[in-house]
Amino acid sequence: FGPVEILTAFRNATQCATKWAKAWHAWALFNTAVMSHYTLRGFPTIASQFVVAAVTGYFHSIACAANTKGVNDSLQDILRLLTLWFNHGATSEVQMALQIGFSHVNINTWLVVLPQIIARIHSNNHAVRELIQSLLVRIGQSHPQALMYPLLVACKSISNLRKAAAQEVVDKVRQHSGVLVDQAQLVSKELIRVAILWHESWHEALEEASRLYFGEHNIEGMLKVLEPLHEMLEEGAMRDNTTIKERAFIEAYHHDLSQAYECCMKYKRTGKDAELTQVILGYEKLFYLPSVSNIVVIRAD
Repeated sequence: FGPVEILTAFRNATQCATKWAKAWHAWALFNTAVMSHYTLRGFPTIASQFVVAAVTGYFHSIACAANTKGVNDSLQDILRLLTLWFNHGATSEVQMALQIGFSHVNINTWLVVLPQIIARIHSNNHAVRELIQSLLVRIGQSHPQALMYPLLVACKSISNLRKAAAQEVVDKVRQHSGVLVDQAQLVSKELIRVAILWHESWHEALEEASRLYFGEHNIEGMLKVLEPLHEMLEEGAMRDNTTIKERAFIEAYHHDLSQAYECCMKYKRTGKDAELTQVILGYEKLFYLPSVSNIVVIRAD
């Protein structure tokens, strides 16, 4: 039998037994194989003709299997579907097949692959990114607790695109689960406070600022690295609920760091090198203090 005859046989099987997961699985898998065959041989246009059939087949296979033996047995098909989505989801035909497929599959299906979906939340392709966010919002309506931790981690990403995409989903979940979002953000913030001490944060930031200034002479980048920590320090100095370690850091370094920050602001206003020199000297003095540079800290006090 040739590929055409085999495809015809699999298609006939899906038409004769529309609720049979194995038939849909075989149909999707063979379409994927044909697509890969033509892709590897440099015929992407021909290969793209089999993507929609493969996507549709995987959706039917997942839906049928969920009704008979449970979602977890379909994990491989779900992962194959995600691969097709992320690699070929830019075309309008695939987008349409995905949107139709999502309406046929139970929302609980995606809980087992949340890490893989959120990992692509900042896809460079707008259509793929939009569909990912739409699916995550739907998941958030039924299972907001499953989304919160991985999304809040993504919200702290150094990638602006990833951070913005994750924050957009969090804001939409907040509309119907505001208390849960607030509580999750509080827990996340407190876990970070426990895990990363201010001595460590400042040492790492000063190290990066030093690299940007002396290595790249990137003054704007240096100031951008330090400004969030100064804001954190000023906020901590005004709070009553600081930890013992934070209070000790404030008492030891708040004055000197505030002076260095004032010089930063003066340099941004005036652009005078004299102010920048004072900034560097102030930070250098702190960087080499033993209590700041030694980041091996006993935390169980």
